[in-house]
Amino acid sequence: MRKTLLIILLIITLLPIATVAYGGLERYKGYDNYSTLYDYIRFYDTTKLKAKPSIDKIASLLMVRGIDYRHYDKNSYLTYEDAISILVRLMGIEDIGQKKSKEYINMDNEVKDKFTTNEKWVKGHVNTLIERSIITGNEINKITYISDKKQKEMDKKIKKRLESVKNPSKKSKLKSKLEEKLNYSNIWKRPITREQFMVWIGRALEVEEKYGQSQNYIYTLLDMEKIETENIPIIEGLMRKGIVTGYTDKTLKPKGKMTRVDVARFIDKIVDYNLVKNGYKIQKGDVYKINKIVTTKADELLNDLVYVGESEFKIKNNDSTFANIKTIDSEDSRNDNGFIVLKDGKVYTQNIIDQGDYIKYYVNKKGEVIYAKVLD
Repeated sequence: MRKTLLIILLIITLLPIATVAYGGLERYKGYDNYSTLYDYIRFYDTTKLKAKPSIDKIASLLMVRGIDYRHYDKNSYLTYEDAISILVRLMGIEDIGQKKSKEYINMDNEVKDKFTTNEKWVKGHVNTLIERSIITGNEINKITYISDKKQKEMDKKIKKRLESVKNPSKKSKLKSKLEEKLNYSNIWKRPITREQFMVWIGRALEVEEKYGQSQNYIYTLLDMEKIETENIPIIEGLMRKGIVTGYTDKTLKPKGKMTRVDVARFIDKIVDYNLVKNGYKIQKGDVYKINKIVTTKADELLNDLVYVGESEFKIKNNDSTFANIKTIDSEDSRNDNGFIVLKDGKVYTQNIIDQGDYIKYYVNKKGEVIYAKVLD
């Protein structure tokens, strides 16, 4: 009798837990055309870098892109154009900036003009950031300032290029195009300073600025006097959060440049926090079961049957909730649906995940898993 009672009590105790577990089941999927990104970000110039995990992660999360197919360009410096692109992606407003840029392009009678389009893409993102108080008008004035010496060099190049053009109308149009191209190159393609990028990141993260007696960390820097006075409060805030630490020689080198490797390490420090702030979910859990089914599907475009592999990853999260992630592998990449995985220091697709793996995975606002890392 006592044994029966204990069993009944145990069942009654467990019932609410089972209900919570079932109610805590989240169903996710991969994202379309992930295989294209997977192919693109397997960079050949980062294999021996200590920062490779950071580069792979932020590239998988689409925060930073390679300069071309499988080429990260590890030794080049971060430009103003690069920094602005990173900011809009980090804040989740890239689509807003692109729409604004498109408006500027559509207003231009010479939409197909390759010399002006890039300038207008930057302009759209810049104005989007200005509206959100990430970039100030004073900063734009400093960025777009061209010295007399540089202006004379530009004028000389334009004059030489126009020597062979006789038609006054064509000459005038070409001059305008060349001016825009050179302005774009000499302004937005210039390396950004470490200080300016840090300040913009601080504003994007809404880091609390510190004033007066609250400023302590900044005084540990031996080159503090090189930081613009108006930027000291936000640099102090960044240092307090451990986002900015300075070099081992106790300098910040605020007027120095940042390589794309430096940027990867820097963004890796803050990307998780900011993604959650923008509505992403980041979970950790054990993959306790993987179901795989191979079927065929009629492809109207190919007028043939194609093989489709469906996978379902069942995960028990650290918070005792459960998740099912469904992905699709197809002979035709247009039907693909999956995500990038970092395992043992290398980039793979979700198919590298094994039953029993402990993973950290990232889910966007659409319920799509976009990236996962297999943890030790």
